Amino acid sequence: MARLLLGPILRALHRDRVTVWVETDVPCEVRIGSRASRTVTLLGHHYAFVTVDELGPATPYTVALDGEQVWPKDDGFPPSVLRALPNDRLSLVFGSCRTILPDENGDSDRIDALCEYALRCATSGPEALPDVLLLLGDQVYADKGAPATRRFIRRRRGDDGPVGTQTHTFAEFAALYRESWSEPAVRWLLSTVPTLMVFDDHEIIDNWNTSEQWLVEHQAKPWWRERVTNGLAAYWIYQHVGNLLSEEREADAAFAALRSGDESVALDVFDTRATQGAHGTRGVRWSYARDLGLARLVMLDSRDGRVLAGGQRHMLDDYEWELLDRELTTPAPYLLVGTSLPLLLPSGVHDLERFVTAACAGRWGRVGARIGEEIRQDAQFNHWITFPESFTRVLRMLRAAGDQRRKGVIVLSGDVHFSYDARVRSWPDGTAPRSPTHQLVSSPFCHDLHGSLIVGVRALVSRPGAYIGRLAAWAAGAQWSALQWSVESGPWLQNVISTLYLDSDGASVRFECTRVGGGRGRRLEVIAEHPVS
Repeated sequence: MARLLLGPILRALHRDRVTVWVETDVPCEVRIGSRASRTVTLLGHHYAFVTVDELGPATPYTVALDGEQVWPKDDGFPPSVLRALPNDRLSLVFGSCRTILPDENGDSDRIDALCEYALRCATSGPEALPDVLLLLGDQVYADKGAPATRRFIRRRRGDDGPVGTQTHTFAEFAALYRESWSEPAVRWLLSTVPTLMVFDDHEIIDNWNTSEQWLVEHQAKPWWRERVTNGLAAYWIYQHVGNLLSEEREADAAFAALRSGDESVALDVFDTRATQGAHGTRGVRWSYARDLGLARLVMLDSRDGRVLAGGQRHMLDDYEWELLDRELTTPAPYLLVGTSLPLLLPSGVHDLERFVTAACAGRWGRVGARIGEEIRQDAQFNHWITFPESFTRVLRMLRAAGDQRRKGVIVLSGDVHFSYDARVRSWPDGTAPRSPTHQLVSSPFCHDLHGSLIVGVRALVSRPGAYIGRLAAWAAGAQWSALQWSVESGPWLQNVISTLYLDSDGASVRFECTRVGGGRGRRLEVIAEHPVS
């Protein structure tokens, strides 16, 4: 009898249809109600994508493998449901960066915001469910692994090789995804709220594609090509294919190869990506766009599509810019842009990254460039502002999109391990945005926010930190930024989950952080809620 290893996970919501993703232990037929599909096989692992259409109000569903029902489980959680996307409103929960509890010692004082949110939804009734869940990167930490995955690695190959207990083979990546998404409350949430995803660096390795020098150093490592090939293959099957509508999935060459039983063609795609490295995507696009009723969502790959060769430094290649340019002109009351890395940072951080970028570009000669590169890698300064031409270009495109007088242009990001809302006050020519334009950052879901990080970030976002940042930017020869923005709320250095609400009257955001104690146990607590339109 076939067994359900992971899922069901609801993916690729579009109006009245959704894709249900599952992983099974053997090839089989997967049936969701009257819809069924055979599994595809990748490196000995089996997955199915079942599209269900003509959705209406929330309706419970079951999963059967070769005719035997395997879901829902008798675990105390409400039934998993399928439902159509509303046309006149949208509630979108978002966040990033989720490590797995417990730690190596078997305990932790961290609280998983995604898990707490799932538990609250499970006990609050169907009206508490959001319409969409947006995961903005670092869904798994391949360089850190997770407790059960590290034990799996030690049993298979030990931990004394060049990659230690980092996730490296495809089987190890599969184990990591299963561990990350098998926590009962989170598994139930993923089975009943449609989810869209994009990666950041930790799906492959910390600091992935920070700079040309970083990439050259890693490409020289004998294990690097295998890591990237396996990591991208795992990301593709666990995250990316589920982002695609059924017609997009069928047009995907790698997926078509799996459907025909020829996995070698699919693996060649990821091996080619591993060797291309610094030249952008070259025909493999991880970015995509979705219609979410009132909103058009554009999810950008700000990691693998970078151009870092021959002294060039661009966040996106031409193929990705074309998609963004086309989608920004699509009519919709709200434009949402998902990119794991924030565009607008608190001013102290923004200016310090400009300073380091100038050093890396050679303002203080070779010695300064070498020191700047060390700082860039150690401090993980690789956000949009460290790609100056790309930063200017994307802001110009967002302005053009906002000039269509939308109800809002909102960028959603994660990565930085603190959360905030930044609002554009004026564009470089001094004019105010015609549409409210915000950067919302929600990070992390669950991470060890150690003391040095908290002290450092608090210093940079303080008024003295902002002043020091301006001095550093001036010393680097950077012109004072004519673009004006302000941090409206935050930053918060806590585990956070956030919700964006859209309707015809306007938009608002709610940030919630994890709390423990005070006689109320573990919980989520609202730290800010305000309009963003």
